[in-house]
Amino acid sequence: MLSSSTGLQVYVVLFAQGLATTLVLGILTILFGGAFGAILGALRASNVRWVQQPIALYVEVVRSIPLLVFLFVAYYGLPIVLGVRSLSPLTSAGAPVDQKVVVFANMVSGRPARESATALR
Repeated sequence: MLSSSTGLQVYVVLFAQGLATTLVLGILTILFGGAFGAILGALRASNVRWVQQPIALYVEVVRSIPLLVFLFVAYYGLPIVLGVRSLSPLTSAGAPVDQKVVVFANMVSGRPARESATALR
């Protein structure tokens, strides 16, 4: 148990910082994922086959990879590829944007809702 109120205040401050970071990251992910997904969805709905095929491939590949794998690769793999010592957890957490892109791309392109819902598995 905490014996002083200053010990509890430290945890309250840390909790508030974590909550703020989570909210900012969530809002940015939805905004960027939504914008990118809307663009890809509009292009996927076009009748041009050479535009549709790469986007469909991207959507299917991203849908088949679990979100946790994206996070591990971003946190542990990107520093190796970029040649830096380490990335902050906030920088590495940008990987979920890919999952949002798939959902928005399916919605804009007119794909069935079931495909969009299963993209978040």
